[in-house]
Formats: sequence, structure tokens, C-alpha cells
Amino acid sequence: MTATSYETDVVAWSSEQARLIRAGQFDQLDLEHIAEEIEDVGKSEQRELADPEWQGAIWADAVTLAIDETGMGGFPDECPWALADILAQDWLPSAV
Repeated sequence: MTATSYETDVVAWSSEQARLIRAGQFDQLDLEHIAEEIEDVGKSEQRELADPEWQGAIWADAVTLAIDETGMGGFPDECPWALADILAQDWLPSAV
């Protein structure tokens, strides 16, 4: 098993796990805790996506980049599409 304890030093543990993966030493991995960490990342990302302030900031950044790159204006102040639609794999926006 791993030399560094997940419970006592998660930073050192994560570095060790990365080193083991890169070295192909899969039999030494702490799979239970790796699985928990991967799930936590997914949950964290999902929470961020649901944050209206974060969504507004991303939209504002995207509009700024679009204006800088194209010289065009007239973009809506807020994203006109629902987050669930944007995240759907096969979704494409309609004209606004």
C-alpha cells in the first residue's frame, strides 16, 4: 500500500498517487481514496456550474473575448440559454 496516509497529509498523498500512476505501479494505488477524490471533483464542478454569479462572470468573459476577436457588439448582457441545455451533449444554440 502507499507510504503516505490520505488521512494525515492529503497533499503528499496525492503527489505520491500521481507518481505511482506515472510509474505504472497500479497495484500500489490507494484506489478507494482516489475514487472518492474523483467523485468530489465532479461534485465540486457541478456546484460551480450551478452558481449564478459564476455563470454571469463566465458569460461576461465570453462576451469580452468575442468582442475583442470579432469587433462585433450587440451581445446580450446575460446568457440567453439555460444551463441544462448548454451542458447537453448534442445541444446547439438557436439564433437569439
